[in-house]
Amino acid sequence: MRHIIVSINKYEVRGKEILSDISCVINSSDRIAVVGGNGVGKTTFMKVLTGEITEIDGKIDNIGSIGLGYLSQIHFDAEDRSVRDELRLAFAQVREAEKNLTDAEQYMTEHPEDMDAI
Repeated sequence: MRHIIVSINKYEVRGKEILSDISCVINSSDRIAVVGGNGVGKTTFMKVLTGEITEIDGKIDNIGSIGLGYLSQIHFDAEDRSVRDELRLAFAQVREAEKNLTDAEQYMTEHPEDMDAI
């Protein structure tokens, strides 16, 4: 089973503890939300999960190379775009990969004699 094992003992910046005592398992089928007040470490936690921050006391084991996606906390000027539009843009590569798999599956169904061509 593909999953991520999170075990963070501590993460500090300039002597200030940002994250501590976090442990969880995230399965490949899970959808999670990281919620909390301002300044409690939500963005930092996501950066640790995605590998943007690696210098932690603890470890993140990504068993099976689960892909992670998140909409970072950035300000942008595209006020005409909805959250749904932003997510579509953020996951465009995933959607393209899904389309390629669907196309390959359809080709295999229609041309079983050409399996070596794929």
